[in-house]
Amino acid sequence: MIKIFIKVITLKNNESEFQQILSSLIQKFENEEGYISAEFSKKFDNQWVFNFLSEWKTMEDLNRHVQGHYFSVLLGALKVLCKNPDVKIDLGTETLGMDFIQKIRDQQ
Repeated sequence: MIKIFIKVITLKNNESEFQQILSSLIQKFENEEGYISAEFSKKFDNQWVFNFLSEWKTMEDLNRHVQGHYFSVLLGALKVLCKNPDVKIDLGTETLGMDFIQKIRDQQ
């Protein structure tokens, strides 16, 4: 199982829009091959902090997901609505970051 962890702080007054996007994307992710689960939580500590987790069966499933349209939408939302996204990919034996995501996307 492969996990994607994303922790972000939303820009001022964008928390509701970001939450709606995450909720919608999770419904889309559920139809993708290799999907196991996805969820998010949020907390307020002088600013809104979101933690997002998705799980995928295989590396091939993760690659397909990361190269797909809905992950592109997620990346766009992170860029426009959030600051300082912290993205981690847990492969079980090692943890990689956003540079790994970009490497997968460059293979399209």
